[in-house]
Amino acid sequence: MKIFLTGATGFIGGHVLRRLVQDGHIVTCAIRSLGDALAIEALGAKVWLGDFHDLDRLRPELSSCQAVIHCAAYLKLGSPNIFFDCHNVELTRQLIIACQLAGVSQFIYLSAASVVMQEPQAMYDCQEDLPVTNLAMLPYSRSKALAEQIVLNGTTLNMKTIVLRPAFVWGLGDAVDTQIGPAVTSKRFGWFDEGDYLYATCYISNLCLGILLALDSHVTREVFFIADAKPVHFRTWMTQRLQASGFNIPSMSFSQRNAWSLAKFTENGWRYLPLPGNPPLVREMVRMMGYPFTVSCQKMRSVCGYEAIFSQEKGFEELQKRGI
Repeated sequence: MKIFLTGATGFIGGHVLRRLVQDGHIVTCAIRSLGDALAIEALGAKVWLGDFHDLDRLRPELSSCQAVIHCAAYLKLGSPNIFFDCHNVELTRQLIIACQLAGVSQFIYLSAASVVMQEPQAMYDCQEDLPVTNLAMLPYSRSKALAEQIVLNGTTLNMKTIVLRPAFVWGLGDAVDTQIGPAVTSKRFGWFDEGDYLYATCYISNLCLGILLALDSHVTREVFFIADAKPVHFRTWMTQRLQASGFNIPSMSFSQRNAWSLAKFTENGWRYLPLPGNPPLVREMVRMMGYPFTVSCQKMRSVCGYEAIFSQEKGFEELQKRGI
């Protein structure tokens, strides 16, 4: 199958690209810099350098593809809300329009399980019919929820759409490697309520499997949660994940209430004072990682035949084999 892939230079998109090529698909990757071209081509894919707003250039490229997998996203928590709206919402809107004009047959959107998060509270066995968030204090999750609606509303008789909502995605090059681990090293990351709660994760190989199943499915305008076989005890799992990459283990812990108040305080400080960079702690970070959160994959199993064949143990074995 000929596939147009976005986000191939990122953690999730890079793994998806490798799996697609491995399975014999012909992949074209959207990139924003010529500096990324050699690395993408070395993996066996073509590159398309351009802007999604340039429909005259984008449409011909898409017209030769049967499917689009949209993995690109902006995820720098603490950034101004407009950044999330521009990257996650408006670029998705432009891509959907281009796909409709080009006659693309299938559009798969990689969303996030956090779209159903509301005010801070424990959430267990979440299912797809829960309302999505519209809270301004959760700008990333809100932007993904808005993009979901654009994708689903973009369904046509000729273009099927599927939205996948993975739980916390982990694996080689994940947020633990690039953000959480370095934050622990600089003593900017600690536990929330000692990390003593259940939490849903999704190993990257399980996510890639789910995407392949979505490609082969005949359903349209559907939303699916996707996660590992069982939820984890957050502190136990995160400790293993940090150790797998050679990072120290956090010694600090904050109560959920204090962490929430501190995050709101830092957000206001960065909003009203000329402080550099982004705030070190924001409410969305506390909401996404500081409360019990699990999802149900029953719909994905019954409709697409999904099974999380990669266990937690298998995931850690793969990380170790790759020299982490």
